[in-house]
Amino acid sequence: MDDREYLAHPYLRAPAEEDAMVQANEYALKLDDYLKDVITAVKDSCTAGAARLRDNPDAADKAIKDAEEILDEVMAGKTDDWIA
Repeated sequence: MDDREYLAHPYLRAPAEEDAMVQANEYALKLDDYLKDVITAVKDSCTAGAARLRDNPDAADKAIKDAEEILDEVMAGKTDDWIA
């Protein structure tokens, strides 16, 4: 593949200025805020669980299960339920 072919390929070329940034709307901003809160909650839960691992393995297991439930909800992708 020469340079011309490389630059013409849509997946390999640099995005045009108008393609570089998607305009955020109100829904996307609310979703972004919600997901930031979710990630913070998961991180805090895992940090707390890891800190208690030696002293209380059951508490650590609960923290991991809580984080797993939160991530399962995120992966289900029901965004309308989150920010309604």
